[in-house]
Amino acid sequence: MGWAVPACVVIGAISAVRIPLLVFTVGVFVAIALVAVFGLGSGRSTTDIALMAASMATLLEGGYLAGHAILHLIYGRERPRRRQPVEKIQSKFRAD
Repeated sequence: MGWAVPACVVIGAISAVRIPLLVFTVGVFVAIALVAVFGLGSGRSTTDIALMAASMATLLEGGYLAGHAILHLIYGRERPRRRQPVEKIQSKFRAD
């Protein structure tokens, strides 16, 4: 499981760029179901399968959130705007 931890986080972070949250969550659910099926088929205990599935889902979703946090840091910062005072705005109407 040593290689699975960074792999899950990286997969989640890369998925944050292009995949919507609902589609990603369905994909995580399918991955957990596959882990459960193959775990039961290989004779692992139910507790071991549940812990493995929960940790994998947590790492994938954590990577997804980390990817969105990185995107927010890069693109989400608002640039300061130069606003003109109301008195200096030139109106094209005479009544103003």
